[in-house]
Amino acid sequence: HKVMEVHQGFHAIASISRVIGLVDGTLIPITNPSALDQAFICCKGFAAINVQVVVDNRGMFADVVAKWPDLCGPIQ
Repeated sequence: HKVMEVHQGFHAIASISRVIGLVDGTLIPITNPSALDQAFICCKGFAAINVQVVVDNRGMFADVVAKWPDLCGPIQ
């Protein structure tokens, strides 16, 4: 029921079909937990946690995940 409500809400806003959420992410700067723990050093060169959010058609948070290091590899 909620999925159909969100789907219809996005369709009313932008005339797009099959959308039940919008996803975005950002890097939240943190104090590096350990001088030896390079996993938290992001591609921009500072310690950060990678945060991903999903919002519904009303802009309300449907999901927030804020627990992973950036895990930037050498290819970036």
